[in-house]
Amino acid sequence: MSVPGMGPKSFEQAAGFLKIPESGEALDNTWVHPENYAVARDIRGELEKGGALTTTSSLSSGVMARIKERYEVGETTINDIIEELKKPNRDPRDGYPKPIMQKGVISFEDLHEGMKVTGKIKNVVDFGAFVDMGIKETALVHISELSDTYVKDPMSVIKVGDVLEFRVIALDQDRRRISLSRRSSSPQAQGAGAGSKTPPAKVPVTGALAARGKGGEAGRPRGHRPEAKRPEAKASFESDDGSMYNPFAEAFKKMKEKKK
Repeated sequence: MSVPGMGPKSFEQAAGFLKIPESGEALDNTWVHPENYAVARDIRGELEKGGALTTTSSLSSGVMARIKERYEVGETTINDIIEELKKPNRDPRDGYPKPIMQKGVISFEDLHEGMKVTGKIKNVVDFGAFVDMGIKETALVHISELSDTYVKDPMSVIKVGDVLEFRVIALDQDRRRISLSRRSSSPQAQGAGAGSKTPPAKVPVTGALAARGKGGEAGRPRGHRPEAKRPEAKASFESDDGSMYNPFAEAFKKMKEKKK
């Protein structure tokens, strides 16, 4: 109290964060505020009446009502004091989730696409979820990136408070926006994540290919000149490994084999 600028209220608030193990007063080594020492002593006496103080010790409803009336304190304050008396050296931060810390990531500039990061779900919306990664900017994981399989409702796979692993898939440097994904990076998994079968792209059969399909050389329009890139297109069909299957190309190939 002799420190300049330290008034009674400031001292009262600060003293609650100070522990003095060497003190002869046992309550000085707890988080109980000095202004509540009288009520704390009363509570401790009541808890020790049935024997030694244990983690299961509690007050009866009658004693609770008496202490509330005598000291003009609320039930929350009484319960906080009881918990502190049960665990005098407990750190009040122990009951809270640990902050998200990433090695080497302290700002937006430390991120890069493809990086694996840990994040905590801050909010879940219809189109996805917002993620806290321990930096200033909040990231977004779209509903289509929540799983390798189709997700109709984000709440069915995640909830607020979940701490999960993500992959950075896009960074908007101008607007400082971060896009994350929970999907596998393999092409097979990404195809499954769409939730529906996408039909193969249709390649129109026109020009010389269409003419041959109708009637070979005789079906070619008079004066028609083959396109210069047609041989390359033919080569692409022949060298197809099956990953780009096209039903029109397959039908044309079978037609040519029948003619031979």
